[in-house]
Amino acid sequence: PPISRGWDDSLLRLLSAFRLRAAASASPLSVPGLADGDQMRWPDGSAPDPARRVARQGCPSAPDVRAYAVARVLDTVRASAPVNGVCLDWVEYTTYLLEDHFACIGPHSLRHAEELGYDAGRMARDVTALWDWLHRLDGAALERAIAVRDSPSRLVDLLVTHPGWLDFLSFKRDVVCGLYADIRTALDEDGHADVRLIANGWAPPFNRSSGMDYGALAATVQVVRPKMYTFHWSAMPRWYGETLLNWNPGLGERAVLDAVKRCFDLRDDNGAPTLADYHIPGPDEDHPVHARTFRDRVQEVVGQVDGRCPVMPLAHGYRPAEQWKRKLAILRDCDIDGLWVQRYCYLSDEKLGILGDIWR
Repeated sequence: PPISRGWDDSLLRLLSAFRLRAAASASPLSVPGLADGDQMRWPDGSAPDPARRVARQGCPSAPDVRAYAVARVLDTVRASAPVNGVCLDWVEYTTYLLEDHFACIGPHSLRHAEELGYDAGRMARDVTALWDWLHRLDGAALERAIAVRDSPSRLVDLLVTHPGWLDFLSFKRDVVCGLYADIRTALDEDGHADVRLIANGWAPPFNRSSGMDYGALAATVQVVRPKMYTFHWSAMPRWYGETLLNWNPGLGERAVLDAVKRCFDLRDDNGAPTLADYHIPGPDEDHPVHARTFRDRVQEVVGQVDGRCPVMPLAHGYRPAEQWKRKLAILRDCDIDGLWVQRYCYLSDEKLGILGDIWR
């Protein structure tokens, strides 16, 4: 758990005696009082609606936002010392909403892209082209999108035709990895070289768009923690679907949901879906996500990292006990180096007992 101010070396020694480690946590891109010029920007130049943003990060290419992020982590570690690590959340672009995949095409990002050697103009044109295409969809276009998802040759053709989109994904990777590198350097120079840097991030396929390239990060961080959070996976077909239907009122609800679930690997057993079927479940409500999703996503991260740093998924206790049991059993059998559990007050004695039984 995060350590508060005032804990001392004796407590850390006690934790070590029981083979426990203590870590602080921070969300350094969530900037209070964010200046308008430092916000993310969509391809049409607008800024995200704060009411629709979960993480509410500033643009990670904005110099003031990056400086704040580094200072925030340093302050957290200093205030929490002594700790063994610091867990960083939302140091990526996030993908809760469909629009999030297009962040950020603003002045700070385009300037940063040029500094990193990208053709910012080409990147902006191709990202904007996809944004515009998603605003004028019909049934045939949805079928083509699904065909691209299911056909490697079509995907390669699309990327060859629109290389700026691949540039955009690579750029976001470089921004995120560069910020982690700056944080690691700052910690080392401040006398905290022994504090492990632990990266929370979106699981595949979302991590490519969020900039959380686990393979690239493995050279900088000491642990990666892909988040196995099906409570938001359960809602994302609706969140994405509502956006597409708002942009394209003529589309059918079922067709949109089917396309979203297939393109983002959010499949379930619902053969006749409606928007009402997808929401953040209640604490004791089953999550409509295939169990094999956990293994697929984790094993993909393991492959990306390829042994260069530990992979320790972050499992969330917000789910019914039976689904919790099945989730833990699947994760236990993955090629991982350990497991972190996110509590959020939903780990009952029953769930803790299940955790102990499966992980002993």
